[in-house]
Amino acid sequence: MPTNAADGAKQLAWGRAGGDVIVLLHAAKNAPDADWDAYLAFIKTVRVEPERLRTLVFSDGGRPTFEQRRRLADLVRGRPSRVAIVTDSSSIHFISAQLSLEGPSSRTFSCADFRDAVTHLGLTAADQASVKERVAQLLASISQCNSAKLVLGI
Repeated sequence: MPTNAADGAKQLAWGRAGGDVIVLLHAAKNAPDADWDAYLAFIKTVRVEPERLRTLVFSDGGRPTFEQRRRLADLVRGRPSRVAIVTDSSSIHFISAQLSLEGPSSRTFSCADFRDAVTHLGLTAADQASVKERVAQLLASISQCNSAKLVLGI
């Protein structure tokens, strides 16, 4: 699990929710490289066909740095999977649109449009229950992630 950020608060938490769903919680600040690299190491352990893998990201405004995004792109290149980023951070929406950070199967949604994120990922009712349970567990290990709390009612 992630180490502490400079101010002592963890900025990332992640885990699996069911067999083929990854959940990533990102607090308001950008995560240190060591935390991001630990997340990438976790991704390497996931043994699911890329076309079946789905990733649900909740962010309160923190985002990977340019270098962290590059390392992620190198890791997943040629292995596209569906990703839904749920955030009300205008800077994340702007970066995603302006820099084309999202692949064709990756989209960013506002918290109010969470149902669209669920549809994009094809989450069943059972998947959604697994996501909610996993997020509740992950919230105990991160400084905060109000976007996840808001949309999941936790």
